Amino acid sequence: MAVIPTDTIYGLVGQASSKEAVEKIYEQKGRDKTKPSIVLISSLDDLKLLDIHTDENTKKVIQKYWPGKVSIIFPRGADTL
Repeated sequence: MAVIPTDTIYGLVGQASSKEAVEKIYEQKGRDKTKPSIVLISSLDDLKLLDIHTDENTKKVIQKYWPGKVSIIFPRGADTL
């Protein structure tokens, strides 16, 4: 876990695939564990790591805007923390 500056505030960050890191962040923030967190990814391949599946049309839209200044929100994958 680390603290880093973002565009507006400092944020607690950790490896999303590490259950220990995620639990530590929730504990430090006093965040309800049923409330999801933001997970930043760098490529379409990262969606697979989070058990998020997309159809071909969605992939085309993503490739059109990524990389770039666009945020895309996906439903939580079944096996994610």
